[in-house]
Amino acid sequence: HSLKYVPPGKVQVPGVHKPSQPMMNPDQVRKVAKYHSFALEHYDKFLQGASRAHLSLMTKHHARRMTMIACLLVVCVENIQFHYQNAVTHAQKGLQLMRALSDPSSGIDNGIKSPVPDIVEDELIHQFHRMDLQIMALYDGRTPSAHSQLKEDGDMTVRNMPQTFTYLEEASQYLILIMRRTFHFIAHALADKSAYMQIRDESGNPVTNTISNPPTDFTTWLRDAPDELQVEQEKYAAENRRWAQAFEPLLRSVGVNYEKQESVRLLLLTLHSVTLTVRLAGHLSKTELIYDNFMPEFRKMVDLAKTILNHPHADTVFAGGAFNFDMCIIYPLVTPGLFCRDRKLRREAISLLGKRDWREAQLSSKTSAA
Repeated sequence: HSLKYVPPGKVQVPGVHKPSQPMMNPDQVRKVAKYHSFALEHYDKFLQGASRAHLSLMTKHHARRMTMIACLLVVCVENIQFHYQNAVTHAQKGLQLMRALSDPSSGIDNGIKSPVPDIVEDELIHQFHRMDLQIMALYDGRTPSAHSQLKEDGDMTVRNMPQTFTYLEEASQYLILIMRRTFHFIAHALADKSAYMQIRDESGNPVTNTISNPPTDFTTWLRDAPDELQVEQEKYAAENRRWAQAFEPLLRSVGVNYEKQESVRLLLLTLHSVTLTVRLAGHLSKTELIYDNFMPEFRKMVDLAKTILNHPHADTVFAGGAFNFDMCIIYPLVTPGLFCRDRKLRREAISLLGKRDWREAQLSSKTSAA
């Protein structure tokens, strides 16, 4: 590749990212504001000229790759600037570009690696997979048929998942795949009204739904969730359990290497896996009382988040005013904040969100705590 790809999650966009600096004097404030305006001005010029000046000189394949890189930059900067609608729109277009890389006739369904590694490298695909997660957690507008296809993405890869992970990146990519599959299943079940609005005759056989204006109350659909979805739900829950078991040896290394920055990622992966367990379990439940069965998981989520925020390297990721391209701990902490009926535990989760002001994708810790 003529241009090296650098994931936006690993760098700060100069002048645009503005961590809070309460000790800055007036001269420093003016200097930061000057750099900030300069960065936004050149960002705007990039958006206006990138396609005309550079993409026209590239081959079709390399233009697509450059467009994908530009998409990540746009989503990153728009999120930083609180332009969430613009960020979501560009993210969804970028995900369409990524899906267009796959050739259905090839039979290749890895779910982790790039389908065209000679054109788009794996690392770029991995970043789009992480962006897919943040979109599904918030404002996904894709059709039920799209989710129905995407929930099966990388099916053979998951089936052949190692019994024990040997390195962190391997574990991370498998968990991202499992989370994507699970989120797409949840979105498919919620978006596809027919899954919940099936009318059955006296023999229990489904008949044509004659309701022209189905209710918009999601709880009604959830109470009528068919058994087929319950079976499919268990499939995705089992994938997460298999991942947690394969990850256990790596997780044990945290006790030995706690001071290293790598331990933060190990703890984050565990937190995401536990969060996925709770979210999926409550998804098709006929009552929110099911969350009472997950008090140990809620406790573990809060303890893990607390450990991460108190980690020696926490300020590199969660410093006041920091922005992270990926979801980290805000979404997991919102889970007990919304669903845990233990008042003390729920307030503890909310208190951690309000401990400092940082942002992850389109989520803000202080706003989520409020």
